[in-house]
Amino acid sequence: MSKKNSDAEVLDVEKGKLLDHDYDGIKELNNPLPAWWTWTFILTVVFSVIYFYYYHVMSGPSLQDEYRQGMEKIQQAKQIEAKETISFTDEDFSAAGSDPTTLKLAGIAFKGQCAVCHGPEGQGGIGPNLTDNFWLNSDGSPSGIYTSIASGVLAKGMPAWKDKLSAKEVMSLTVLITKMKGTTPSNPKMPQGKEYH
Repeated sequence: MSKKNSDAEVLDVEKGKLLDHDYDGIKELNNPLPAWWTWTFILTVVFSVIYFYYYHVMSGPSLQDEYRQGMEKIQQAKQIEAKETISFTDEDFSAAGSDPTTLKLAGIAFKGQCAVCHGPEGQGGIGPNLTDNFWLNSDGSPSGIYTSIASGVLAKGMPAWKDKLSAKEVMSLTVLITKMKGTTPSNPKMPQGKEYH
């Protein structure tokens, strides 16, 4: 079979698909797009009509409006967080110090969170000794200890515990650590930082 006959056979098979256009001897076949492609195109057109109507005709929120709404939500969340942020008061410290369950709670929290770095008796390890009068990251006062626990000392590798522990747990740890001062644990770490009394 010659090439000429082969071309004629192909054209005979596809004759129903052949369009009337002829571009410099190139004939075009009518091959429709796949159905999924066509439906995707139709859906994008429908979406664009709905989108245009909602945002331009019905006054849907613009990008600036959505940005403002997002910023307002962030501000509200910050205000709620500020209200819930744990803070130190002498009254809370005194109340926690006189509550017998506080030391139990503190002991559990200390073993679970603090002993890894500060040792089981507060004698120090990776972290500083908590039983002496030398302090690296606070002045050794209850409020200073509380702030160190709550806010952490990220530069030294101590995380902020305010996000992981409740306000009561942070206060109970503060009470426990102030009670540890002056104790004599086995193998205490050498003093670090500045001495406070």
